[in-house]
Amino acid sequence: MQLEKEGLLHRMDDVQKYIPWLEFIYHGEPQKITINQLLHHTSGIASNTITRIPESKADNALELTVKTLQGQALDRKPGSSFEYATINY
Repeated sequence: MQLEKEGLLHRMDDVQKYIPWLEFIYHGEPQKITINQLLHHTSGIASNTITRIPESKADNALELTVKTLQGQALDRKPGSSFEYATINY
């Protein structure tokens, strides 16, 4: 919220605006996910993706976690319904 207040991002932005290589698939079709959808757990990312969060003390641990989502098949169309998934944050 602070970044949005400062004009550095907008919650309705597609995450690919900030992470261009991050792609998601739903029923074989590429999907756009907004920051807002991630924050509200309506991204379509499944709750079982918690198992993909690597245990790491590396400086780039956050980046490594995001990379596990590359090409992630979504359980539902982004924005269609809620499913809590820790990895959204």
